[in-house]
Amino acid sequence: MSIKTLHIPLDTAVQMVMDSVITHAPSCVLILKARNAYLNSD
Repeated sequence: MSIKTLHIPLDTAVQMVMDSVITHAPSCVLILKARNAYLNSD
């Protein structure tokens, strides 16, 4: 197993979490928290 760094849009990363493509729990939490922060910012 190897770790890969991907540069993708946040919406794509969120969809990958929801589709279980990204399963690393800390990464999932970070992606979903980033989306939440983005949606709640003014």
